[in-house]
Amino acid sequence: AEQAVVAENPQVAGLRDRGVDVRALDAKSEVRARHCDAVEHTEVELGGPEVLAQFPDRTLLLCWPPLGGELVDECLSAYAGSTLVLVGEGEDGCTGFSDQLVHWDEVERVDIPQWRGLHDYLGIWRRR
Repeated sequence: AEQAVVAENPQVAGLRDRGVDVRALDAKSEVRARHCDAVEHTEVELGGPEVLAQFPDRTLLLCWPPLGGELVDECLSAYAGSTLVLVGEGEDGCTGFSDQLVHWDEVERVDIPQWRGLHDYLGIWRRR
């Protein structure tokens, strides 16, 4: 089965339902608590970018990281693996992006359903 580690995105039940071995991590920040309901749809472990070095053999999935790029920077600095799946709007959008991606190649771009006015997509990246 595919393996993934997901940082800051607790909504991974669909991946697990499809047989993906997922380690879902969330820092349980105050911001998330204020803006998201407290219902967890699947098991989520406490942790953030600081634990990603433990998972070099897994794919890192970042889904709609916060604008500003700090979270993406922290995750990419800590992650030693070679595959990143990034769901967001890209460099000029309203989600986090990182200058560190100059060390990665986007090998595939997948169109996904979008809310009106948003331009997000799923990008698959490989470390150079």
